[in-house]
Amino acid sequence: MNKDGEDFLKGDDSLDELLMERYALAKERGQSLPQMALSWLLKDSDVTSVLIGASKPEQILSNIGIVGHTTFAKEELDLIDQISQELTPMVATARTIKQKHPEKIMKQKRSVKKLRTHAGNFLFLFPAMLLYCFVVIVPFIQGIPYSFTNRASVVSQSYDFVGLRNYMELITNKYFQQAFFHTVQFTVIYVIGANVLGLALALMLSRSSRFNNLARTIMFIPFTVALTSGAIVWSYVFTDVYSPLFQKMSPLGLSSQVVPAMAIIAIWRDMGYCMLIYLAGLQSISGGYYEAAKVDGATWWQRTRLITFPLILPAIVSNVTLLIAWGLKCFDYPMAVARNMEAAQTVSMYVYDYIFGFNKAGISDHHNRSAGGHYPVHYIHRS
Repeated sequence: MNKDGEDFLKGDDSLDELLMERYALAKERGQSLPQMALSWLLKDSDVTSVLIGASKPEQILSNIGIVGHTTFAKEELDLIDQISQELTPMVATARTIKQKHPEKIMKQKRSVKKLRTHAGNFLFLFPAMLLYCFVVIVPFIQGIPYSFTNRASVVSQSYDFVGLRNYMELITNKYFQQAFFHTVQFTVIYVIGANVLGLALALMLSRSSRFNNLARTIMFIPFTVALTSGAIVWSYVFTDVYSPLFQKMSPLGLSSQVVPAMAIIAIWRDMGYCMLIYLAGLQSISGGYYEAAKVDGATWWQRTRLITFPLILPAIVSNVTLLIAWGLKCFDYPMAVARNMEAAQTVSMYVYDYIFGFNKAGISDHHNRSAGGHYPVHYIHRS
């Protein structure tokens, strides 16, 4: 605004007219609008000082010019009151419109920015999503109609529709029941062991130090090793270290111990991954919670149970869910260390052997069954 206050006169016509009346009154008094406003504030003897806002020295000098000129005639005060009463609702309406307009623009800008961000994320993920669809989704959908036929092989063009017979025979198949039990047994041991040890390591190594950083790296290295390579190394450990040391047969050669032995290998490999996820959850917890709990006299276990566990619950759910999925599709461990043991067969191994060993996609093909029942290959029984 300039020194005479002309910038106030921009806007709505009726608003400009009222402001012009006030501007004309100020001119009659030989003052600018800011000067008349200050004079009006100081007209009463009860007001001794007024705080002003000035960005230039000239404005201060202009404001000082009101000294000795703070009295108003009754007609002037009446005119100012009249103009103010008419001006107040107009100014309020104008402010509301001006406030809403920028908010609307900002909301539109945020929406456009969010849309661009989502579009960029989608384009970034599109190649992986496309690959996932072709490798996982399409074969899965394609396999659904196959499950209702007695195809002799996955490429066979001659087959009959058998309805739910495949599913009924699969459920009653003792070999599948054994494979299912081994899969569940492996998954339970694996999920519990990897999560418990991963969480324990995370709690022990949560504080940053050179030793802890080195220990974290060492514990995470097994997860970077190829799964089958780690399994083969452990098979030698069980055979060449465990057996001579304890004068016992390798667990991988005993039907009662082969599944827990495979679970131990899986725990060794993946507990470092669980540790890393739990560390991220622990480091996101504010230290203020623990300090407040200490002041209240909470023990270490109470702090862990009431603060740590609830706040890292998302990490626990993530790890448990992921490890359950990995455990239920276990294929590499029995393939690498116990290929010919019936006691080590999981559901994935059963499906693999039935399709590629027996060359059958549907188990309801009575013409191609082996003499042993439903299982295509011979396995070693050890106790």
